[in-house]
Amino acid sequence: MHRKVEQLFAPQWRDTAGWPVPAEKAVKKQFLAAYESRKRAIEQYMRGDSLKDIKEAEGIKGKELYEMLEACASLDIDGQIAGFRTLVPYARRKGYVRSSAPSDKALAAGKGASGLFVQLVAKHKPLQKLLNEQAEEYAKLGPDRRLPIAKLHTRFLNELVKVKGEVGYPFNLQNRGREGFRQALHALIGKIRGKVHGSLRGSIERAFRPQIDTRYRRIQIDAHRLDSFIPVRFVGRKGRFKTRSLRPWLIAAVEVESGASLGFALSVGKEISHLDVLRCLYACMMPWKRRTEFLVPSLVDAYKTGAGMPSMFANCACRYPSTVSLDNALAHHADRIREVVLKKLNAVLVLGFPGEPRTRTEIEQLFNTLTHRNIQHLIVGVRPEMSNQERAAAMTTAEKGGMTIEQMEEYLEVVMCNYNAHPTSAHYGKSPLQFLREESEFALRRIDASVSASWRNLLKIELSVPVRARDGHPPHIHYLKVEYTNDLLRAADMLVGKDIVITVDLTDLRTVEAQAFGGIPLGTLFARGPWATFVHDERLRKRLNREIEDGNFHWEEGKDPEQIVNQLLRRAKHSAAAEPDRPKSPPPKRTEAKPSRAPRLIADVAKSMDFDIEAILGAKLKG
Repeated sequence: MHRKVEQLFAPQWRDTAGWPVPAEKAVKKQFLAAYESRKRAIEQYMRGDSLKDIKEAEGIKGKELYEMLEACASLDIDGQIAGFRTLVPYARRKGYVRSSAPSDKALAAGKGASGLFVQLVAKHKPLQKLLNEQAEEYAKLGPDRRLPIAKLHTRFLNELVKVKGEVGYPFNLQNRGREGFRQALHALIGKIRGKVHGSLRGSIERAFRPQIDTRYRRIQIDAHRLDSFIPVRFVGRKGRFKTRSLRPWLIAAVEVESGASLGFALSVGKEISHLDVLRCLYACMMPWKRRTEFLVPSLVDAYKTGAGMPSMFANCACRYPSTVSLDNALAHHADRIREVVLKKLNAVLVLGFPGEPRTRTEIEQLFNTLTHRNIQHLIVGVRPEMSNQERAAAMTTAEKGGMTIEQMEEYLEVVMCNYNAHPTSAHYGKSPLQFLREESEFALRRIDASVSASWRNLLKIELSVPVRARDGHPPHIHYLKVEYTNDLLRAADMLVGKDIVITVDLTDLRTVEAQAFGGIPLGTLFARGPWATFVHDERLRKRLNREIEDGNFHWEEGKDPEQIVNQLLRRAKHSAAAEPDRPKSPPPKRTEAKPSRAPRLIADVAKSMDFDIEAILGAKLKG
């Protein structure tokens, strides 16, 4: 081994097999041959080959080789050596250093401020001392503690006035450099905590914005009850429909770094379940496409320019998060959620603190936008200061002509897409979508768009169940007290008493996919009895089983099973359970109607109604 290698590299970096390499797309085709030649030369020198042999093989002189070797040994901001990443021709090895004086015209236009904050802090030790003191103070606190940036930035400006006077600040920006201050403070805190290794470099790109790309790594999911009534119909007596108003649950997801809304799901149940959380997770990774058909045609022209969901980009679709932060609700503690996040997504599950919404600022900001700027201003919206008469009027309006759940989904999608296209000061005037669109190619990891990707099976589980054949019945299996079989399983007597693996779609339990151990497929198993005649999910199956055990429900021969289930749901009085404090209102008039299609998982939704969407939404749709 050469003496130069021992001087430059620690023992763990003397094997080039563990060196960081550039992303495949980071090396352009015209520079690929030069990069590979440099890489071979470095590998030969690290193995002990002489400079003469390397020059004959690759045409690289000793001085040039030493310069490349020192560049490879330099520490990057992520704590690793730069490695082969510095061998890419024309790759930047040093951070940006400002050399020109600021231009007043450029600053007035919001441009030309690159490097000014670094120069300001580097030239004045009192400012450096203040930043270090603030970083040391808050580095001792937990990572979930939110920094009072506005307060700390004010202290920084007061110290600056002492150093350079009232006109000494080199920015002419609206927030007076608060974003640069915030990034500098977070970088110092991260360095103190040991999360960022290596010395700070004289560049705002290197020193105050760590190059550990964390975009699309962390997401936050929470559930809030919408501040709006929607009509849901139930089958009443004599085949008539009874319309009731209830407030559905909204389960939404937000990407932490950009603040973009990733997806959502609506639930009309009394409480949310793990199925609702899984539907929201699935919507985050499913590639988004703009709707072509609307139940409310006025929403077609309500999209802003560039509005949409992040999964519309190839860089974000089918992308796995690294950390999933959930609220402290009971649904989030379900074993299915833990299994999906930890095993199928290979992510970290973080449960929030009860009563501490400040630890989930991004998702709370989205809910505030939806609530205060949009949903509460609908004619069926609910506000905390509403009187009982106003609340009763909103419920009556919802029962007569409010938004159905499908229309509410369309409306929420339009509002969230516009929310993603709205510029924010947190990203220098960029929108969350633009922030994600401009992410670098080398940071694209944990993406799987294949048909067999694990995220596509978030609503499916695998179980091991025994094959039974008692009382002369052919071989079959039981899942949630329902018998499943098919022709192939009925003929497989050798499997009786043995376990097989079934794949269950939690949103449709009419069929399951089965295979014997060893991967031998057994095909699709069908439910026996009335369970095979109507669409139902796991939540409804468990509820009906409880009602059967309590003697409150039974199947009637000769009657449609779906109609019997609707009668049970009608007796359950969902609206009273969902709204215990609602005031009394006049009952709606019953009208004869027939169901136009199969009901949604739990209850059939109301028919589409014609109304003026502009009169309902007004100017509140914007933003």
